[in-house]
Amino acid sequence: MGAIDVKGWAATSLALLWTVAGALGCQSTAEGWPVAENSEWHEGGPQTAQTPETDPLGSASGLEPVYFELDAWNLSSQTREQLQTNARAIAAHPEWGRVTVEGHCDQRGSEEYNLLLGQRRADEVVGYLGDLGIPASRLRTVSFGEARPAVVGYDESAFRWNRRTVFRTASAE
Repeated sequence: MGAIDVKGWAATSLALLWTVAGALGCQSTAEGWPVAENSEWHEGGPQTAQTPETDPLGSASGLEPVYFELDAWNLSSQTREQLQTNARAIAAHPEWGRVTVEGHCDQRGSEEYNLLLGQRRADEVVGYLGDLGIPASRLRTVSFGEARPAVVGYDESAFRWNRRTVFRTASAE
């Protein structure tokens, strides 16, 4: 049996890999790994966002999450409309007990910054719900920062779903 030319085999295999990757529309990162064009490179390797067409967090209780712009905690007119709907649902269901408003962020920014931003978002939502007549005793806040993404991905199509507040009722906790 003849000897195997390992260097030749490896070079041929690598050339074939790059040829196939190029034919599939991949590009190379600085590290030299092929990445699909709709992917982003991040620590740990390439990732393609799993982006839903509809809200990934639609709630069975009727308390829908609200979303925020990048680095923002202010309430848009659309957010206020959704919070008015949520306030009516909270008022109509005293059996839910205390409702937790969770503040979330996308993964840009430091962990400390994102925890603070998530808390500001939750506090802003609770303040507005209080203005709508929901007693503070029925509400509590918590920030998860970037720790619990709704959608895994590293581009704006994923980030937009992760900048949010989510509502949990005591019966769902």
